[in-house]
Parts: sequence; C-alpha cells; structure tokens
Amino acid sequence: MKPVRGLLQQMAVYEWCVQSKPRGLSGPQLGAGAGQSTEFLDHRVYVAGDDIRRIDWNAVARTDQLLIKRYQEEIRPSVVLFVDDSQSMVAFSDKEQILYDGVAWLHQSIVHLEATTKTIALEQGPLDVLQTLRGDWVANSSMPLGQSMTRRVGDIQRGAHVILLTDLLSPHEPTKLAMLIRQRAHRCTVVQVLGMEDWNFDEGMVNVQDSETGEVVTMSLDAETIAAYRQRVNRIRSDWRQSLQGWGELVVMQSPQSWGEVAHELLQLGCLSMST
Repeated sequence: MKPVRGLLQQMAVYEWCVQSKPRGLSGPQLGAGAGQSTEFLDHRVYVAGDDIRRIDWNAVARTDQLLIKRYQEEIRPSVVLFVDDSQSMVAFSDKEQILYDGVAWLHQSIVHLEATTKTIALEQGPLDVLQTLRGDWVANSSMPLGQSMTRRVGDIQRGAHVILLTDLLSPHEPTKLAMLIRQRAHRCTVVQVLGMEDWNFDEGMVNVQDSETGEVVTMSLDAETIAAYRQRVNRIRSDWRQSLQGWGELVVMQSPQSWGEVAHELLQLGCLSMST
C-alpha cells in the first residue's frame, strides 16, 4: 500500500523532538563526561598512556604538576520507531492506509534529526526511508505484540526515545511490556492505530476472523458483548497510560481521524516541533 504523497508533503513541516538520554556516542550535543569535543571540562593528572598532546603546559608551569586537559564528551541522541507489522494492522482498508501513511510520516519526521534513528518492523526488521515512503513492506506477521516486542528490546539503544506504532489489540500485558521497554528507553510514545471497524460494530451474527491465526468464528454481537469489548480496549489504554506516566504518552489515532489531528496532539505534548 502506497502512502498518500500529498499527506507526506503536508506533514513535512513536523519534526520529531528528541527526548532521549544519550550514552556518550559521538554527536552534536555535550554530555557531562569526558570526551572528544572542543569544550574544555577540567584538568587531571597525566598518567602513562595519555596523549601527550593533551598536556596543558601553562597549567604545568602554574602547578608544577603534569596535567592534561579534558574535554566534554560529544553525544548523539537516539530515536527508534517500532512498527507493529502484524496482520491485525491491515485488517481493514482504512486501517491499512492509516498505517502506511503513519509509518512514512513518522519515519520522515525523524530521518533528518541530529540523532541516531532507526525504523524497525517488529517481525521484518529494519526499514529504510525508501521502503516506508513507497510502502514497499508488508504487514503479515502472526506474532503477538508482546512476543515480537520482547524480541526487539535489544534494538533499543540505552537512553533512547522509543516510538511504538501499534493497535494494542494483539495479546500482551501492558504493564509488563512497558516496564520491559523502560529498562532501556528514556522515553516512550505509543501511537495506537485503530480502523473504524475496530470500534464500531452492528449487533447481530457476524463471522470474526483472528488476523493472527486465520481462524474464523461465528459469534453473536449484542450490546453487552460490544460494551465488554470496548471496556477491554479502554482498560488496555488506561494500563498503558498508567505505566507510561512520567516518562511517556499514549496517543490514539482512530479512523476517520487524520494524522494532522494526531500531529497537533503530539505537538501539544512536546513530541513534535514545526519548521518555520
């Protein structure tokens, strides 16, 4: 499925705001430790093996000690966009279009950052910019969210800002999964993607297919069953929001809502900035 080109042009004004806790990789920001930048940090006594070019001869003359200059480390923030590529994400045509548009836009919003950025489909692995802009990838995984995300935790650089694009409808334990991500990530933004048919149902007999297993079950949907389903979805959202409190946020994108509306909410939360 190809992302809508006009949408990507419209959304190009948004750039992701890096909210990570870098770990001393070479980059454009200054850290608290010693490193290789040109910003002076302090002196320390020379020890065998130090680069003699770092010796501060003016300080040696003042203190009669062999001292070297230390400089602040240069650090690079990290942002990783995880894409739930399970079959439930493309169960409906409107949801599929939302997914491909959202992946392309969010990838676009991080790719030019002065940061280490990665976009990773949970089952397929890394996606490059051309893949997401052209829609050259397929959401066909049968792996539950909890299992697939657990497998990918190692791809999170410590201190990174994680963006997770998913419907949250695949089996997982919100609190457990959030805490697993928090062991490595400094911040987490969860974007829940829902099609109209993920929420709006007509009462009566319907055939329901499990998008992960392919099993088709005939069931009766009455007002009570629909209410129980919606209560479960709301409980999952509530559990995620509680688990993310103080270090992340959950944003809901539900058809026919637009990505522009979601961007406005992310802007209010400080996750996005707009170019002038």
